[in-house]
Amino acid sequence: MKDKKINTLLIGGGRIGALNKNYSDGLPGNYLSSIQNSKKFHLVGIVEPKPKSKIISSGVKIFKDINDVNKNYFDLVFLASSTESHFEVLRSLGKYKPKLVVAEKPLTTCLSNSLKIYNLYKKNKIEILVNFSRRFVDFYHSLKKEINSHRIISATIKYGKGIRNNGYHAIDILNFLLGNCKSIKPLARKNDYSNFDPSFTVFMEYERCNQVFLIGLDHRYFTHFEIEIFTNKKKYLISDDHQSCYVRSLLSKNNEKKFSKKKKLNTYHNFHFVNLINSAFDVFNRKKNKSDFENLLEVEKIVDYIEKYEMEKRT
Repeated sequence: MKDKKINTLLIGGGRIGALNKNYSDGLPGNYLSSIQNSKKFHLVGIVEPKPKSKIISSGVKIFKDINDVNKNYFDLVFLASSTESHFEVLRSLGKYKPKLVVAEKPLTTCLSNSLKIYNLYKKNKIEILVNFSRRFVDFYHSLKKEINSHRIISATIKYGKGIRNNGYHAIDILNFLLGNCKSIKPLARKNDYSNFDPSFTVFMEYERCNQVFLIGLDHRYFTHFEIEIFTNKKKYLISDDHQSCYVRSLLSKNNEKKFSKKKKLNTYHNFHFVNLINSAFDVFNRKKNKSDFENLLEVEKIVDYIEKYEMEKRT
């Protein structure tokens, strides 16, 4: 039996919601384009109080507020509004009881609010997916599979723009690749993006690696997100444009192991919106029985610990 189109609501018409341009190869770069390009969804409308001309000209029905939407209109929601609005929007969606909500990170601004949403959604049997974008990039699944047979010696992620912004992605991909986090030691902080969301430098130990560094750079000077992993077999350097990975293998020369010349691999980062949309469709139709709440809460707990550690240290 052919799956029916899913009645879908988009909340938020900003950069990620609707305004980002498509990639150079034509793949969608925002939720609106992704939904419209897919044959799996019927977009009933977008909730956006101040719609830009691109949204108005798209012909999509526009709602000023979620309370203007008939709860029978939709079964799936893509949430791309501001982080500050997430908690109230997610709480409001609890009474609508959609089958699935796909949300931008961070889910809320603090662990306690995310736990409230977790309990509400569990009670109302609402599934959730979080756009941890790298989990929807084929390359990272291939990398995880490859390094599962390696001994991981060291891992470092350099980021900026806040622990709850880019740091959220960094912690999630560390959790994805390295297993459970065993210990956390914040070392430094800087307000490079927001006074309410500093970038932290942190030393961490993981189940598969006892030397992990999360290094906070300064977003006021440049944007950067780079992953470096050393194993007993290879070195991986994933570039800050997310487009490529540089791999160097260990070679034995004169009884001494040295790294080979670097080889560039495509990371297929542009596919992440397509994979996210397809995963949402599969979870909705129970082809993937998976909620992201467990992944989300693990990230939230680590961020919460880092923030509280810093606050206690200052007092």
